[in-house]
Amino acid sequence: MEVKGNVYNPAEIYIKSIKRRNDVMPEVTGPGTTGGTQAIVTETQTLPIDDLAFIFAIMQTKNLDDQLKTAMKNIQSKQSDLAYARKMLELAQQAKADKNQSGPQGELATFLTKNGVTWSWSSGLKDDELNNKWDTIITSINNIIQNKNSGIELDMLSLQSLMNKRNQALEMASTIMKKAADSKESLIRNL
Repeated sequence: MEVKGNVYNPAEIYIKSIKRRNDVMPEVTGPGTTGGTQAIVTETQTLPIDDLAFIFAIMQTKNLDDQLKTAMKNIQSKQSDLAYARKMLELAQQAKADKNQSGPQGELATFLTKNGVTWSWSSGLKDDELNNKWDTIITSINNIIQNKNSGIELDMLSLQSLMNKRNQALEMASTIMKKAADSKESLIRNL
């Protein structure tokens, strides 16, 4: 097996086996190269159709692997944002409990502004007014958290869909190889 940058690339191994059998080497760019995951096959008329189908199934799998990595990084980033939003919720709840008269400050104020939450604050608020102001901010932060949770759930569904497509591509490659081997075996038996 060939390992390239800790990534097992079965398409490259299979292409090398084709070269040994047919003395034809398709040009393949893959992960770790500047061309991305693409298969550029030259002299395709000399390659058996089952070999080509297998190569393209493997390249589709590699493309889906790249999409999975990107989707997982996006989910991790959103989970980090969610954790930060929860931290801001705790700050707001603590400010309410402390009866903070100065309103959102520093990190909390920046978070609220960044997320489109507007507020107005005046000094000398009565307890009821103060509680209402903090409750409004806390509700806004809870809505932000809920939206982030929903976004992550949708991303997880997309991730599952990508995983299913990847598994189908691997299954297709396996099926192609099995059928090709069965056909060759049948031909040999009939000789």
